Amino acid sequence: MSPAHHAELREAIKKTVDMFVRGYQVASEHKDTKYLSTVLTPDCTRYFSPASFLVLYGAPPGVGLDNAAYEASFAAELPYGWCVGSDLANVTIDTDARTAAATSTYTMQFADGTTLADFEFAWFLNFSADGARVSKIVEWVDATTTGTFHAKIKELQAKAEAGEK
Repeated sequence: MSPAHHAELREAIKKTVDMFVRGYQVASEHKDTKYLSTVLTPDCTRYFSPASFLVLYGAPPGVGLDNAAYEASFAAELPYGWCVGSDLANVTIDTDARTAAATSTYTMQFADGTTLADFEFAWFLNFSADGARVSKIVEWVDATTTGTFHAKIKELQAKAEAGEK
């Protein structure tokens, strides 16, 4: 691969990583989960780590979700909690392998007006040949903050079902 092609591919991957990470905020702003998959290949699968996170939620090791399943999961939570801020950091790109790693921090807003800051993730992404689409995601989850997030979502869902505000 020529140096020029490496540079073009690097820029394409960098742009895709940024769009992927910002997808949570865009999906929240538009109240539309399709924005989570805008830069994903149709056959992209999302895997979760560490294993302790999967155990915490009763999922088997190595479980993966396709785009539709992940969007449905996000859609169920969206009325109760959504992303109002995202920061991307530590982006590392390997153009030969067509992979990238990055970290992100999100700020979440809940329907009751409370917020959850410093919701952290690490991402390990594989890309299409042109770098414009993510073809595989390994999402390293902050299990503690995710537990706090899901507990708040369940609390707000229960209040909504009981007719409380």
